[in-house]
Amino acid sequence: MKTNYLKIIVVLFLGAFYFTQNQVQAQFIEVLDASNLQPLEGVSIYNKAEQSVITNSRGKANLGIFSENDTLYFRYYGYDNKKIAKYEAAGMVLLSEKIFETEQVVVSANKWEQDKKEIPNEIVKISQKEIAFNNPQNSADLLGQTGQVYIQKSQMGGGSPMFRGFNANSVLIVVDGVRMNNAIYRSGNLQNVINLDASAMEEVEVIFGPGSVMYGSDALGGVMDFHTKKAHFATEGNLLIGGSGFVRYGSANQEKTANLTLNIAGKRLASLTTFTYSDFDDLRVGSVRPSDEVYQDWGKRNEYVERIGGKDSVISNSNPLIQKQSGYSQWNLMQKLTYQISDNLQAEYALHYTSSSDIPRYDRLIQKRDGKLRFAEWYYGRQLWVMNYGKLTWYAKNKAFDAMRVIVANQQVEESRHNRRFGNDWLGSRVENVSMTSFNIDFDKDLQDDSKHQIFYGVDFNYNDVNSSATQKNSVSNEVRPLDTRYPDEGSTMTMAAAYFNYKWNISKKMTATAGARYTQIWTEANFDSKEFFDFPFDEAKVNTGAFNGSLGLAFRPTDSWQLNANLSSGFRAPNVDDLGKVFDSQPGSVVVPNPNLAPAYTYNAEIGISKTFINRVRVSATGYYTILNDAMVLRNSTFNGQDSIVYDGLLSGVVSYQNTDIGYIYGVSSQIEAAITDKFKFKSTFNYVYGFDDVSEIRLPDTPPAFGLVSLKYQNKRFRVEGLVNYQFRSVDFDKMSPEDQGDAIFYPENFIPSWWTLNLRSSYQINKIVSANLSAENILDHYYQSYGSGIGGAGRNFILALRANF
Repeated sequence: MKTNYLKIIVVLFLGAFYFTQNQVQAQFIEVLDASNLQPLEGVSIYNKAEQSVITNSRGKANLGIFSENDTLYFRYYGYDNKKIAKYEAAGMVLLSEKIFETEQVVVSANKWEQDKKEIPNEIVKISQKEIAFNNPQNSADLLGQTGQVYIQKSQMGGGSPMFRGFNANSVLIVVDGVRMNNAIYRSGNLQNVINLDASAMEEVEVIFGPGSVMYGSDALGGVMDFHTKKAHFATEGNLLIGGSGFVRYGSANQEKTANLTLNIAGKRLASLTTFTYSDFDDLRVGSVRPSDEVYQDWGKRNEYVERIGGKDSVISNSNPLIQKQSGYSQWNLMQKLTYQISDNLQAEYALHYTSSSDIPRYDRLIQKRDGKLRFAEWYYGRQLWVMNYGKLTWYAKNKAFDAMRVIVANQQVEESRHNRRFGNDWLGSRVENVSMTSFNIDFDKDLQDDSKHQIFYGVDFNYNDVNSSATQKNSVSNEVRPLDTRYPDEGSTMTMAAAYFNYKWNISKKMTATAGARYTQIWTEANFDSKEFFDFPFDEAKVNTGAFNGSLGLAFRPTDSWQLNANLSSGFRAPNVDDLGKVFDSQPGSVVVPNPNLAPAYTYNAEIGISKTFINRVRVSATGYYTILNDAMVLRNSTFNGQDSIVYDGLLSGVVSYQNTDIGYIYGVSSQIEAAITDKFKFKSTFNYVYGFDDVSEIRLPDTPPAFGLVSLKYQNKRFRVEGLVNYQFRSVDFDKMSPEDQGDAIFYPENFIPSWWTLNLRSSYQINKIVSANLSAENILDHYYQSYGSGIGGAGRNFILALRANF
């Protein structure tokens, strides 16, 4: 009997000892962001003996390898380092963001993660945390909130980014390594960036200046590189279920946005689903205008058109500050499936699906002819963008590469334009469908173990097939009849194939040199065999050409507080289907006709950047650039079958076409100041100036807005954050000194220039607990009316934003 009792005691003792040992060996700690209590993945925790662990997607790490008396060091990019004794950790450690991010990692420069200080380009990085705090209504607003990218809007459901004197099809949009620019991306202004869900972004990078070596055609002004959220794997147990969501309301356009993100994962298979729905009513603009009498009705919507009893009627607007017929809705779905085949091999599939309601083209709806509203209807049909891609990433140390990424993607795009003149029963509808298939393979190789010499190389292929159709429908009888198409109704194609090579040499700890080259072959074809509506003097328009471009860069860091960058680069843009084969596109008082003789446009860019940090609290940086354009494609007066004017859509219009200019010049400067006044107060200012002109005619080039920027003061105390900021734009030059494209915007302004403007704004956030946070913001507090350069709709008036967010 005593023996049995003894056995029981021994078993209990051994069990207790084993349990205690397991607890010691599995001492988990959670590392969180001090401001929002969200987990930080990838934090390095180590001791003096160089033993280390890394936090997982939940911000957790097992400290079992460390002894109880060890001093632990916590290190994470963008956050202050922390040092504590293990016994003081108490299960949770909070890390605070650095005043300045001196060790930032960027992807856009070479398509692989690189230390920003080794890159000679000017790059702006926007984090997921900033996006949540700023609460942009769409991805165009997201870019504009940097104070370094200018946003033009023809309607509320739009946003065309401009930088370095370029926009639309001269700046490149990339999402998860796939180029979005397709064969019908037009010049002028383009709204496709709003297809991307701002709520689905992990981070966004904007690389300024030609990025054609790495990305190919269209990257004349730069590249907008969007990285969407990743699916995380389970690191504790066999199943991970987590996610986030938010609801948001904005008063200026009665915005109602809801988002849900769900991550379900095992050890090797992970799924991420993100869905966002936004509904916007008609926009209310500001009530405060300049005191001059000519401005008193500026931007007011005094009347609009409704169809009543089968007839168009002009309705008096009871509140002219409401931009009647400007609202729309949009929804975005993203689905990712990621499979970890082995430790070094990962496969990913992603679906992006975006659709919208009809989007009113506001700047056309307010156009008048002989003092009367010209259009009863003018809207874009649903804006559909569907992308499927498969991605394979392989890390393998061999003679050819250390890392390889293969992406195969297909995008389906549907765009349509619908318009009907006042008093006319016929609604014209032009529909474009684009299918774009792409393939790219990228390699990264360290030539030495110390990463002193690194090469990046790859090939890519892109094929676009464009189909265009058009009809007219009688709104009374429902009769349908043919209509001339926007692009050739016989179909159009565009193909690009390219190879690139980039080299990075860390000459010393203080100096990094880069060099790169790319060759691209382009085939574009538009068929004009059909002469049903217009007697074209040609049957086809073709481009079969090659483009070679390169770059040289140097990043010099004489001390920890100084950085000097120098960069020489070239870029190109091949004529796409929109440039080459757009049949007709009505502009105010003019008609665009095809030009089968267009050639590629080239840019040659030189820039110098300087950055200086003073006493670890003040950082001043500036970049100056000078760009030469050769054969730039710009709108100029032209003829069609010998006539300088023709009748289009019932209106006698002057004929213009895209033509290659001889030489153009663009120069400018961008600067930033950041200052940590105290540990809790931070000041920031940005300023941007650009000017461009045609050397032959001395006409100012389009897409060169007046000087603009922002000034902000931010306060953060643990979980509370507030920011006051001013956005501003200087007065423009007179319209008669602008490009022909910009002169058409004169109808939107009461004087012969675009007035200067500024808005006062306040943003705040509070992390209520680990799960819930709240945002409260007031934009344009003084309710100023303003209208940005190139825009056909006013900016939002006083706007209160309330958002509630949850993480689980």
